[in-house]
Amino acid sequence: MDMSQYKDLFISESREHLRAMNELIISLEKEAGDGEKIDSLFRSAHSIKGMAASMGYGDVAELAHKIEDLMDRVRKGIIEFEPGVADLLLAGADHLEAMILDVEKDGTGNRDISGLLQKIAGYTPSVATVAA
Repeated sequence: MDMSQYKDLFISESREHLRAMNELIISLEKEAGDGEKIDSLFRSAHSIKGMAASMGYGDVAELAHKIEDLMDRVRKGIIEFEPGVADLLLAGADHLEAMILDVEKDGTGNRDISGLLQKIAGYTPSVATVAA
C-alpha cells in the first residue's frame, strides 16, 4: 500500500509529539515523580513508533521504541527519572527530529543510531555516593 499520501501528516504529527516530549522532559527534570507526565512522555514515544512503523520508517520506529522502553522502566518504578534518563531522552528526541527532517526532504529517515540505541537499552542509573 502506498503510504506517501500520509507523509505530511506523519511529519506534522511526529513534530507535535516531539515538541511535547521535549517539554515533558524539561518539566520532569524539575518534578521527576509526576506520573501523569511520565505517562504522557511514554505515549508520545509510542505514537511516533506506531506512525513510523506504519509508514515504513524503520530506524525512526526503532529509536522511538527504545525511548518508549526506557520510559516504561520509569513508569514501572524500575528506574527513576534522573538526569541520565533526561539526557538520553533529549538525545533521542534530537535524533528523531533530524530523522523526520530527512523524511521531509524525501529521505528515508535512516541514520546510524546503533550507539544511541545501545546506550538507551543498556541504561543503568549511576550510583550516587553520599558524603559523610
